[in-house]
Amino acid sequence: MRTNQTAAMIIARDTEISTCFAPAKRASHLPIMRDVLYLANDPELQNLLNSLSVGTAILNKERQIVFANEKLQEMASSTGTIDVLEMRPGEALNCKNSNTEPGGCGTSEHCRYCGAVRVILQSQNFNTRVSEDCRMTIKVNNCEISADFHVTAAPLNWRNRDYTMLSLLDIGHEKRRRAMERIFFHDLTNKTWNLKGLMDLVENKMIQPTDAFFLEATRTITDDLADELLFYRMLTDAENQDLRVVKAPVLSDEIIRKVTSLFVYYEVAKDIQIQVSADSASCLIYTEPTLLTRILTNMLKNALEASVAGEVVRIGCIEMGNGISFWVHNQAVMSRDVIMQVFQRSFSTKGNNRGLGTYSIKLLGEDYLKGKVKFTSSQGEGTVFSIMLPLGID
Repeated sequence: MRTNQTAAMIIARDTEISTCFAPAKRASHLPIMRDVLYLANDPELQNLLNSLSVGTAILNKERQIVFANEKLQEMASSTGTIDVLEMRPGEALNCKNSNTEPGGCGTSEHCRYCGAVRVILQSQNFNTRVSEDCRMTIKVNNCEISADFHVTAAPLNWRNRDYTMLSLLDIGHEKRRRAMERIFFHDLTNKTWNLKGLMDLVENKMIQPTDAFFLEATRTITDDLADELLFYRMLTDAENQDLRVVKAPVLSDEIIRKVTSLFVYYEVAKDIQIQVSADSASCLIYTEPTLLTRILTNMLKNALEASVAGEVVRIGCIEMGNGISFWVHNQAVMSRDVIMQVFQRSFSTKGNNRGLGTYSIKLLGEDYLKGKVKFTSSQGEGTVFSIMLPLGID
């Protein structure tokens, strides 16, 4: 059991500390062990739960695990947890937010938006079965991994004792596949229609195939199509931890010019001005050009989608010591619930089967380009996403 989680249990066990969401108080060791031994000595229950292919736990009224089936123990062990008893579900799976507050899992501001703690509380409060999808960022060997579960909580009265039964079905592959397919075909369709629009101009003799505008536009769109195909292959490889990054020297201002040029043909940029900061640095950096281009493209696209006609979206970069920070600013301000979930895979303000934009920015920018991705969003200042990258060869 991890030290910080043990400390949280001790702090919250006998005190009602103030929390941002669910109650922090935990049962003490002795009554938990009574439940653990009672359930462990019931072979009928053990055989039933161990036969399930989904991670399943039995919780006491304080949301602590008093029994876990073999599948859940396997899921927990993959994150480094050896003994899940007495833990809450987020602690057992090493959720990054499970130890940010003294009360542990369920008590931080992020936990307001966690499907797992919500279904547990609803099931306990209304004595009914509740299901919901849950996004969770778990830590494995100091790396953050996005997970998606379909979580179900239901009342369980086992031999006259009341518990909550919780099951977690891993739906990460399904959610990722559906999101990738939707975004992939959406983006490819848009780019193909841009190309078709150019060909229609030629067919209607509005421009000539030898015109400089036609040649430049065709080259830009076809290069963008090729980059789109390459990016989705790289994103899939990145999630499977198979991506090899090959760095090359590139000029920071050239990357920005390339990214902004792509939006000349984007409907999302209509009536919104894209402004490159006049004091942007022009320096040589060693990075993976396709990944950096995609990261900045996603930042710029998100900023444009959050803007309204007549507003200005700004992009730039500034050299800072041995690094360079690329940034994108728009005037809109994100709501608190968006701020709490912005980098989670599958979370999107644009509907179902989306949510790879900001997630891919963080995954590719930090895990593969070794940068630092962050954002700020406040009234009067707007929203700024940035990525800080090292200048030299690491």
